[in-house]
Amino acid sequence: SDLLSRAAELAEAVVRPEDETGRPAGPGALAAEVALATVHLERNELSRSRSWYRRAREALRSRPDRLIDAAAGLTAARRCLAGGHGRAALEIAARVRQGWSPPAWIGHRLLLLDSSAYLMMGDFPSAADAASRAGPASSLGAAAALAAARLAAGNPEAATEVLASAPWTEETTDSVRLMAWLTDAQLSFGRGADARGRQSLEQALRLGEPEQHRLPFV
Repeated sequence: SDLLSRAAELAEAVVRPEDETGRPAGPGALAAEVALATVHLERNELSRSRSWYRRAREALRSRPDRLIDAAAGLTAARRCLAGGHGRAALEIAARVRQGWSPPAWIGHRLLLLDSSAYLMMGDFPSAADAASRAGPASSLGAAAALAAARLAAGNPEAATEVLASAPWTEETTDSVRLMAWLTDAQLSFGRGADARGRQSLEQALRLGEPEQHRLPFV
């Protein structure tokens, strides 16, 4: 998910050739459409993301694929969050889970999505619970989500403690690191540590700039 330019390049190579019906050719076209919807979402290009998502949804009706459908659902739910619609994001997440046991990576992302949605709705205990179930001791993304929930609930000390003990491993993706730095910046500015806040914000900007990750800042 971090190499947005490369993902877009690969996806566009699949969807560019079109058959006589106007549908993209090739078995990877459906996944490519979801990938492009995700890339444009990360760059906060919401109308372009929505356009690719609608193409994917149309194709999924005639060619069902549970895994790609789940990936499309994650993108749709995150776009709801971008628009400030926490309840709608939770409803999509519930539909993604319905009727099967999603792979662990999808389950993890759904929990983080739940946490963000509850946080947006002002339900801080539920936000913290979802983040806790995502495993903050082993996941920087879950730790950042839990810290954000603790901070929103008025407990910056607990938020700082969670983020300080978070696992910053080499395997952690840049997009997750970016969210953690943004959370640290918010914590720092909130307690008057403006110098650290600026440093954390600068780290986030440095991580987001190469691939144009705009959505986390929005």
